[in-house]
Amino acid sequence: MSLVPALFVFLFKWRSLIFFLRNIFFSTKRSKFSTKNIMTKKEALEILGLNEGASKKEIIDSYHTLLKKNHPDLGGSDWITSQLNKAKETLLG
Repeated sequence: MSLVPALFVFLFKWRSLIFFLRNIFFSTKRSKFSTKNIMTKKEALEILGLNEGASKKEIIDSYHTLLKKNHPDLGGSDWITSQLNKAKETLLG
């Protein structure tokens, strides 16, 4: 068996894994939210589902509601919880 057909068979069988890895490591798309450690007020409001001028009580209520739905101990995501914490911290200082 020649090397070229064997290579094509290998690439065909593993193409979905190859595309998946390519998208992870070589993707040029950017996240909707900044990847920096600093979160803007606009991003924080969007994460908490609030509008400009939200009161302290609204911020805290929204944070608690979303945290209850997404807490890691209840099957939620650590990343989402960290985003919620950053958003609350950004808005409340």
